[in-house]
Amino acid sequence: MIASGTSDSMKNISQAKLSRVPVGVPPITLQTTFAKQVHRIEELSRSLDATAAKAETMAAALSAEVFE
Repeated sequence: MIASGTSDSMKNISQAKLSRVPVGVPPITLQTTFAKQVHRIEELSRSLDATAAKAETMAAALSAEVFE
């Protein structure tokens, strides 16, 4: 255990102890694949937002035309 302190609700970890904790890093190929997927999802999200805005505009225009 690297945490110290007298109270279970207020455990502390020193910076020195924390810097000794090993952190796994995925291979660069996996990182690159993940980044590409994130980029594609963000592009899809922007496209869906734009399409939804266009649909709302069209629905409002149609409603205005029908109910005038």
